[in-house]
Amino acid sequence: MPAYLRRARQLFAVLVSVLIAAGLLALSGATASADPSPNVYTSSASTITAGQTVTITVTFTNPETTDDIYLWLGLHAAQESNIWTIQSCTGCAQLGTTNDVGGAPQAPIAPGATRSFQVVLLASATTVPGTTGTFDGYFYYETASGSKNALDPTAVSVLVLSAP
Repeated sequence: MPAYLRRARQLFAVLVSVLIAAGLLALSGATASADPSPNVYTSSASTITAGQTVTITVTFTNPETTDDIYLWLGLHAAQESNIWTIQSCTGCAQLGTTNDVGGAPQAPIAPGATRSFQVVLLASATTVPGTTGTFDGYFYYETASGSKNALDPTAVSVLVLSAP
């Protein structure tokens, strides 16, 4: 291959690399500017053994400058949903026969104020060791000026180890 073709090929490879890097930077910048979720998801443990319970808390903070006049929060076992059994739900309710829970906490909710619910879930004693259960969150709220909603994928996860 002639030297000028080799150099052209190398220059083309460098140009493609620069364009890919610029595209990735543009994508990451767009993602970083998205509004953060008004929900915080926490679990009482990141790792449990099969047959144990875990408590998941969903806390919503009103990000608006006006009162929220309606709020709906939800939590859905996204992966390995068949290993979980709802033991209790404070501030929420089981939705149908599924392991989904949801609730409409008392409104209005002042700017910066919070509302929460807690669900206690039991991991089946027959859960395969090393199974990670992930939970998606959801919120919908209304203010005098409009509404917002979003799915928070993989909001929280819990690793289930073998029973002792």
